[in-house]
Amino acid sequence: MTPAGLKPEALLPCYGMAEATLAMSFVPLDEPLRTDRIDSERYHGEAKAVPVSNGAAFLEVVSCGRTFPGHQVVAKDEQGRILPDRAVGELCFRGPSVTAGYWENPEATRAAFRDGWLHTGDLGYMVDGEVYVSGRIKDILIVNGRNYYPQAIEWVLDDMAGLRKGSTVVFSRPGKSSEEVVVVTETREADLASLRAAIAGKVSDEMQLAVADVAFVAPGALPKTSSGKLQRRKTRDLYLAGKLVKSGTRPSSTRLLAARHAAVALVGRARHIARGWFR
Repeated sequence: MTPAGLKPEALLPCYGMAEATLAMSFVPLDEPLRTDRIDSERYHGEAKAVPVSNGAAFLEVVSCGRTFPGHQVVAKDEQGRILPDRAVGELCFRGPSVTAGYWENPEATRAAFRDGWLHTGDLGYMVDGEVYVSGRIKDILIVNGRNYYPQAIEWVLDDMAGLRKGSTVVFSRPGKSSEEVVVVTETREADLASLRAAIAGKVSDEMQLAVADVAFVAPGALPKTSSGKLQRRKTRDLYLAGKLVKSGTRPSSTRLLAARHAAVALVGRARHIARGWFR
């Protein structure tokens, strides 16, 4: 950040959910972004966030700060017990800003709100009152009895030549003896066979995981939320149903979305120029 001229204080990590009226924890305005480097093997094998040492493989997790007065975030195990610092579990939240439930959906309310706590579905841990979010429970890949997080594999591939940055989704599919890893990524490359081999090799080298399949789709074809986030579970559903848009084609809905984004960008640029004229 600093070499590019961005002040460390310019980024404000936080943790929030709509069910909690958004905000759950914040880093103070005058503090820079901080990360926690933890031992990758112990995180995946023991569900513990142990500080890395002796050059071991590590994961880097961002501190999301502390909760507000009268509110509380904890990590819980599957039995609902509050875990000690650096034990990884489901993050749960309680306080006066939490909603009473979901509108006309008692089943979803019972699933998420238990014993006065909102069960977020997020994985993470606590350290001296600070919240560290490390993944989503439903997104975990269980391969040969070990837990892997799709985000870690996606990050490994994010800067790979030939792939569209920030447009790779990893999930699992049922296999004969264990779940199998699938990569779906956007690309314009023509030599897909070589790219498929390169992706499988990189995941094997970096994560010691075998990739069962690589599916290439057209730029803009991966499903996203209204805020632009990739939808991992919807991508998996489309893949299993054989409905992914293959590389080389581009759906009309995607073209319309791209046109809308271009129009918004042009309007924003025009406003910026106009402000410069009238200063």
